Amino acid sequence: MPYLLLALLIFLPPITHAEIYKWVDEKGIHFSDEAPPGIDAEKVIVKPPNISTPSHSAPASHPSTPSADEDPEGKHFKAQKTKRYAELKITHPNNDQALRENNGKISITCSLSPTLQSSAGHQVRFILDGQPFSVASSCSTTIEEIDRGSHQVSAEVIDAQGRVLLRSNTNTFHLQRHSRL
Repeated sequence: MPYLLLALLIFLPPITHAEIYKWVDEKGIHFSDEAPPGIDAEKVIVKPPNISTPSHSAPASHPSTPSADEDPEGKHFKAQKTKRYAELKITHPNNDQALRENNGKISITCSLSPTLQSSAGHQVRFILDGQPFSVASSCSTTIEEIDRGSHQVSAEVIDAQGRVLLRSNTNTFHLQRHSRL
């Protein structure tokens, strides 16, 4: 029995990882796990999901916390004053929401708990289709001139050095625009 379980674990990753292909024709955008014959299909790279879990509160004193004598500039103390973020999520657009905006201008909003600590140099970086497009000091931004079709949006809280402190969920939205032929 243990050998059967081991064999399953060895061969499971290739079974669960399938390639996805995307192509556009006169009927619209299509996705499939097989490239259709005779059509130039684009291979879609699927990133792993962003998963964030709330951290548990740390004990009041930590044995590795330096004393004031060991940290004369107070850098560790300053970092300890900032609260940890518990949750960041995209609130608009909703996941799988269809939006009609002929000018291609979309408002993106998120919710963050606790609130953004701008005084510590924290900012919200918004990501559209895997590429950062805006860094803001609040949980809202606007994207302009977006092409029609399906898009993915997410957000990250970053510190002053650009390190990611927390990632949000990724919402997919579908922008409907009139096309000019």
